[in-house]
Formats: sequence, structure tokens, C-alpha cells
Amino acid sequence: MGLENGSAPLRREALYRSEPWYRTYMSALFESNPALIEMRIVLAERLIAAREVELFNSRMLSPELRALNHASLALRALAVCRKGTARRTQDESWPRRFRREPDTPRSNPRF
Repeated sequence: MGLENGSAPLRREALYRSEPWYRTYMSALFESNPALIEMRIVLAERLIAAREVELFNSRMLSPELRALNHASLALRALAVCRKGTARRTQDESWPRRFRREPDTPRSNPRF
């Protein structure tokens, strides 16, 4: 007996998509305002951790546990990428500009 969503059966794995952690996770991934990304990541990580505890305490294996694990990894990757981007934009030497050396003869050529 499957759950119906309109005319298409709703897969068991997709049930977690209605959970608060999933909606918060997706809003973190697709946030376009740089000032809000970090806050959304932290909130999603907290909701994911809380849901993991709930599921581990229930001792039921579920596709949602795998989804929670994947979401945690994706949020960590997003946070790392964000930190790398922030460092680059704050560093005035990035991108480094090519400075052409003047054409002067070398006093000690290697050839």
C-alpha cells in the first residue's frame, strides 16, 4: 500500500522532504544573500543533528538517516567553500596581477 501524492505514488525515501531539517537545509544550499548563508548553514546543521538523535534513539534504520548524513556533508562543503571565497575576496592581492619585468639584460645569465 503506497501513499499517493496526486496521481504518482510517493516514495518512502521522499517522506523526509517535509521535515523541518530538510527545508532548512535546502534554504541554506540555495541562499543567494551572502550575509545569510552562514546563519542558514548553522541552523540547518542544528536541525540535522537533532533529527539524527531522534532517529538513532528510535533504533530504526531509515533512508532519512542516509539523507541526513549527505546533508551534513554538503553543508560542511558549502561552509568550507564559503570560507575560501571570503578569504579570496578580502585579500587585495587576489587575483594577482601579472607584472611584466622590464626588459633589462641580466647581469648573471644562467645559460
